[in-house]
This record gives sequence, structure tokens and C-alpha cells, in this order.
Amino acid sequence: MMRAGVHFGHGTRKWNPRMAPYISAKRKGIHIINLTRTARFFFQKLVI
Repeated sequence: MMRAGVHFGHGTRKWNPRMAPYISAKRKGIHIINLTRTARFFFQKLVI
């Protein structure tokens, strides 16, 4: 997922506060998504 650039989120001005648990950092005005946490929840929902 890192090679595909999935960890780059939206600009910091356009974000939903409910995404806060999945954001690990902010760089150059862009949120960086925590891929470990995101993948874990994604696969949990995929199994259900």
C-alpha cells in the first residue's frame, strides 16, 4: 500500500474529524494515514 501512495491523505483543510484515529502525521499540508491501523480495520470488515 505504501508503494501505491495510499498513505497520502487529503489536504489538512479538507478532512473529516472521524478520520482522526487513522491519521498518523501531517506533512506539507497533507495528512499521512496510518497504514497499519487502516489495514487491520479493513481486513476485519472484509471478513464479516
